[in-house]
Amino acid sequence: MIEPYIGMVRRALPRVPGRAGMLREVRDGLDDAVRAHRERGSSLRDAEEQAVREFGPPELVAAGLRTELAAAVARQMALLLVVFGVVTWILTQQTWQAAAARQGSPEPTAAYDVGAHLVDVFSVLATIMLVTSAYLLGRGGRILSTRRVVRVLAAGVLVFLGIWNVASVMLTVFTPVDGLHRLELAQVAIGVLWLSATVGGAWLALQCLRLTSRSGSRPEDRADDAADLLPVLLPRG
Repeated sequence: MIEPYIGMVRRALPRVPGRAGMLREVRDGLDDAVRAHRERGSSLRDAEEQAVREFGPPELVAAGLRTELAAAVARQMALLLVVFGVVTWILTQQTWQAAAARQGSPEPTAAYDVGAHLVDVFSVLATIMLVTSAYLLGRGGRILSTRRVVRVLAAGVLVFLGIWNVASVMLTVFTPVDGLHRLELAQVAIGVLWLSATVGGAWLALQCLRLTSRSGSRPEDRADDAADLLPVLLPRG
């Protein structure tokens, strides 16, 4: 009975980072429960039936796992964007300053100023959002619903990525500095980081929205539902 039970839980979970690990925890928990019942004299079949019954319906277990997976994916997304954002900012500053120095530091255009201010403002807002969300998904997990925090963070990331890409294009098109082609390696690195952050961040944000969709979780889910259902299998990160 263990394998069919695990299979039903597995089918209820999308393929996202952390899924395999959580399924292993469920399997280990079931194996431990079966072993305990066997030591008390139950047959293998009876022990498996009791273990499955104690764990509850697979749909309920999957709902708790989805919440924990969503929180884990959201934390990975926040880390990804922070790292890529810092590295991209450093490379961009060095590239622009080196090219500008060769040309006597030309004055930026008005359009360039607008793009630069957009990048600065939304970078600060994004940092605040990521740090706050990371806290709420960790030690602050009892303050607000995990599902709500993940959905707000995912939507915010998608909006930020859109604005960030538009502003970055403005900076590239209206930059007063010519001859950036001399720093080809830095340009390629910035492009790769830009693409990676956009694609990776958007994919993780969409996975967060998918994991926390109403069709995949119970409307009454609360921040501590997973802890109530499976306190050992689902530790809060």
